[in-house]
Amino acid sequence: MDIITPKTEALHDFGQIIKLHEMELKELFGKKNEIDSNIFDSTEFVLREVIELYKSIIVLMENNLIQPCLLIARPIVENCINLLYIYQRDTEQRSKNFLRHPGCSLLKDLEEAKEDAPGKNKMIEGLKVLNDQIKRSGENKKYWDGKNFKTMCAELGEEEIYKMWYTRLSKYTHSQYKNRSIRKGPYAQFIDDLLTKKIMLLSLQALKSINEKYNLLEGGMVFKNYPRKGEILIFSISSKKIEEQTSKQIENL
Repeated sequence: MDIITPKTEALHDFGQIIKLHEMELKELFGKKNEIDSNIFDSTEFVLREVIELYKSIIVLMENNLIQPCLLIARPIVENCINLLYIYQRDTEQRSKNFLRHPGCSLLKDLEEAKEDAPGKNKMIEGLKVLNDQIKRSGENKKYWDGKNFKTMCAELGEEEIYKMWYTRLSKYTHSQYKNRSIRKGPYAQFIDDLLTKKIMLLSLQALKSINEKYNLLEGGMVFKNYPRKGEILIFSISSKKIEEQTSKQIENL
């Protein structure tokens, strides 16, 4: 499998998106004392995860390994949706739920385990304290806020991400037959746009959600030949407040 976008252009864009995430992380640390610790920790975690995943895509793409990039694209989508969902509302509580959910899963496993491992009871007591701090908005305790990925996408108004992006990327994640000879046509273009444009736009959207709350970073990215050949898309991650101030400054020139 190949990508339609020139590799040098794709690698440049992936480098740019990494740079923006690293700059956002730096700005986040600059305001650490002003941000709730749970919000800070959840945001830092997602930003670092996304940076590492994009760096992995670059390594694979430099070695012409395109199909494995699609495996990495799915957790990028998941991380971005998690961040958008956290910043949608109830940000502090959702951050708590996000951070403490893995401990709740471990608590369930420990309580069901028959083996009496050293320190098990003490660990259970500590995890119960964390568990009591979780207040999910949904009912399914299997998920960190009680809602599955499909439901979170729907609540964000991003149903297409689940229906078209996530389900398609999942096909590449699971062990099943995949056509490796796709080189052109509508499906090849869809996969190309998904990998080299759409997941980065979703990442920018997630960064913008942070900046709407904390005004951490100004900037954006330019995408060539998107959404159609010969066109250019500019996406700003600056907050609406900053964008309005910039517009007024331009009007007064």
